[in-house]
This record gives sequence, C-alpha cells and structure tokens, in this order.
Amino acid sequence: MPLPPDLPSWRSTLSAALTRAEALAAEHRLHMPTERLARDWRAADLLTKDGRQFTGRNILELLRIRQLREQDLPLPLIQQDLKTKTDEALWDALTGEAHSAPPLAGSEAFIDETARLLAAGLLRQFKNTQNGLIVGIISELPRELRQAQTWLARLALRAGEEDRFAAVHPLIHMCTRPMGEWAPAPLAHHPAYRDLVLVDPDYLVPTEECDALAAQGGRVDDLIESRLHRALMDALSTLPGDEQAGAYTLIRRFIAEQPLATAEELRTLLLDPHLNAPLKSLIHQCYEPVHPSERRGPLVVRCAYCRGPMHPDGRCRLASCRAAHRIPKAGPGVPADTARVARPELLRYWADPALEELRVYRELTDSGLRDVTLYPHLDRCDVSVGEHTGVDVKDHANPARLAKTLSDSIGGLSHYRRRILAVADRRAREDQYIDRLVENLSASTRRTLTVLSVTDTIALIKGAPNA
Repeated sequence: MPLPPDLPSWRSTLSAALTRAEALAAEHRLHMPTERLARDWRAADLLTKDGRQFTGRNILELLRIRQLREQDLPLPLIQQDLKTKTDEALWDALTGEAHSAPPLAGSEAFIDETARLLAAGLLRQFKNTQNGLIVGIISELPRELRQAQTWLARLALRAGEEDRFAAVHPLIHMCTRPMGEWAPAPLAHHPAYRDLVLVDPDYLVPTEECDALAAQGGRVDDLIESRLHRALMDALSTLPGDEQAGAYTLIRRFIAEQPLATAEELRTLLLDPHLNAPLKSLIHQCYEPVHPSERRGPLVVRCAYCRGPMHPDGRCRLASCRAAHRIPKAGPGVPADTARVARPELLRYWADPALEELRVYRELTDSGLRDVTLYPHLDRCDVSVGEHTGVDVKDHANPARLAKTLSDSIGGLSHYRRRILAVADRRAREDQYIDRLVENLSASTRRTLTVLSVTDTIALIKGAPNA
C-alpha cells in the first residue's frame, strides 16, 4: 500500500495531526498515542521539527513510536530507528510491508542498549532503596531494570545459554563482577563490556562506569555523583555567594578526613559559623549509624590510616586505603552508639578518592608551596596551585571509559593553563593503564592534558611549581 500522497507536504496543528493519525490508525489497526505523549515526544526531540507546525512525517513518527513502545523498545533505539527511515520506509513499517521488529538480539545496537538499560536500572534501583523501597518487589522495580532482565534473557537464549536473570537479587550480585564472568556471550565477549563492573563490591553502590554507561543512554537524572553534587550545591545556594566556596571545601574535607565520625567531631563541625541550617541538615543526612556487624562490644574500630570504618575481619573498608597500606592498622576505638559512618555512596564517590586528593594537597602544602587550594571554586578541580595549575585525581577501573568521559569534557580543568590529570597510584601501577588512557583520549584532549600518576604529579609540581 503506497504512502498517502498528501502526507509529505501536510502541515497543521497538533490537534489536526492527531485527528489524521487516528484515522490512519483505525484503518491499519495501529495504536494511537495520547496528546500528552505526543507533546512529550516532541519535547524530547523524537519528532522532527519544521517550525511550530506538525508535519505529515510527524504523523508517521507518532504512530511508529507508539508501535515500537508496544514492543518494549527503549526511546534511544526508537530514535535511531526513526533517523534511519524515510517517509516511505516508516509507512511500510507501519502497514506491515517491511520488517518492523526491534533490533535483533545479538546485534550491536541491541547489545549496547542492553548494557545501558542495565546500568540505568541499577542506578534507579539504588536511588529507590535510598528512598526506602524494597529490592525485589515487582511493582517497585525500575522499568529499566525489568527491561534489562528481559533483554539479557533474549541474548542468553539466542546464544544457546540458560536464562539466569529473572531474579533481581542474584542479578545485582552478578554485577559486582566483570561482565565477562557472568553475562550472556554477546556481552561477555564484547571488548567494550567484558571487563565492566557495574556495582562496586566494596561499597555495593553503582560504579563510575555504571554512571557513564547510563549517561550514554541519556539517563542523567539518577547519576550518583551528579546527585551528590547537586544536593550540596542546593544547600550552598542558601549562603551568600562569597561564602559558598569555603563552606563547600569545609564539608567535603570533613567527610574525606572523617569517614567514620565521632559525636564530638560532628558537633564541632556543626558549630562552625560558616554553616547555616540547610547545610547542617545536609551533614546529618550524610551520615548514618554504624551497622551492628561492625561493633566490638561498646566500641567501633577506626582505621589508623584514614579514620574510616573497618570490616569485621580487620580490613579497612576504603579500597584506596587498603591499596596504599597492605597491612591494616586499627586506631583507637570510638563509642559505637554515637559514632556515625558516611553513607555508602559518599564512601565510594567522596571519601575513597579523596585519600589521593588529600595526599596531593598535603604534600604540596607541606613542601612550602603557596596558594595551594583543595576543591577550589566549588570543585572546579581537586587541587589547584594559584590560578595557573589545576589537578584532577581520577581512580576509574576502566581507562578507555575514563578517556571517553574526558574527551567529552575535562570539566573545570579548562580554567587552568596547566592541566594535570593525576591517576591514582593503585591504577597507575596496573599494566599500561596510563598508556591506554592516553591512547583513547581524543587528539585535542591529549594535547591539553598532562596525564601522570599521583606520585609523579606531586614530584612535577614540586620541581616546577610555576611552569
């Protein structure tokens, strides 16, 4: 059946477009979207735009989006489908004269979107549990996570494997290991995903790589690091502008230096005159009571190196601290009833990487350098020397994914003439980590960044502070 000849030149209002779409839907037994969905899809740039009017192509797009949503296809893949089809191809897909199924399980697009759905679902599930919802209750499982389970099953069945992804608890546990150890073969053998760990096994929170993968699919609202930063910035906005940077550094440094805080340490912080009521409320939300498993009678043991909590087996909970100190060392115990530990996501995203950030800051300051600042200008970078040198410390497991993030943007480092990316020493010691990171940077980013280990960064700046 040929495309209606008037559609390519058709122009009118949304109301008229929906009326015309309804007639076509009735004729060809298609499902109609609501007006609200049509507006949402236009706002999300799923529909092509030609001024303020709706076009004949928009009518085809509305019906096609609705058709593919019935097949549980996510919006990023729908957008890809629309971009690759002419008006005639859209019409053929709608009327059944062309193959209109979603990408085949096993195709590159299907594999990529499965990984992105899983990452987004894990982030949304973590957010839900922080809000008090229970893992595993079907009505409360994020749609992305349920879709990911379905798509993982399709990949497994296509590869002749067993579906092991129907239960959410085992799936989340699998995600604490590299995909190459548990995912269906198309994901497990894929060079972009085989080494990917989506849930940190130490902190049981989504990793930076999980954040980055979800962001590729346009799912940015649930990114953990963004939510932490946004919460702090919202509270800081209640202070006068010239007081915000100092309060930012005060709070970030306290959490970095006291991952496990005593009641007296928290009380001293809360008495600081630079903090107002919203910031004090935020600090209370950053800490939680110590888990009973970490108690030793009336006390809880604190690491002598980083002042963080320790596992029952005597190891420090902070991975960077364990990497720096192979032999654990317990400090004096603190009263368990009043001690508070930073929430897991703060341990993972702020306290753990801050060990190397604080090391850079302290060693440069102790060397006699002037104007060394921690988290300058509301975290423009991690450490600065004056306004000419900026240092960002990175501790990502996957150098290729870190390179992609940096190639998209180097963030606040762009404000400095000398821009140094300091790779955490535990990563820099891995075979060819820095070489792989540099090789995967875009040419323009490679020219603007100096990439070194934390140890070499400190030595470079000490030797040439004003270079």
